[in-house]
Amino acid sequence: MRITGRDATRWNEGSLFDRILVDVPCSSERHLIFDAWKRKAQVNPSQWSPSRCKRYASQQLSILRSAVNAAKPGAVLVYSTCSIASVENEMVIRKLVKKFGSQLEVLDV
Repeated sequence: MRITGRDATRWNEGSLFDRILVDVPCSSERHLIFDAWKRKAQVNPSQWSPSRCKRYASQQLSILRSAVNAAKPGAVLVYSTCSIASVENEMVIRKLVKKFGSQLEVLDV
């Protein structure tokens, strides 16, 4: 196992890893919605916005691109997020596939 304190969006040490877990930062809107539901209140608009999801999605894609570059051919890469927003999940994966195409096999688990 290798642990670093580097910026994951800028990994450039080549294809080193057989397995990579990418647990990305996300907008956490699921938590905001659940907390509001528990309180029987509205979601505080100052805590969430569509632009927040887009900012996280951009960062997530950068991290995933670096992870693909750090993976050896045939490696397993797992993408994990606590978000329920498609912009931070399916759309990020679509963009990744668009960039790397046949280098990837996407499994919906």
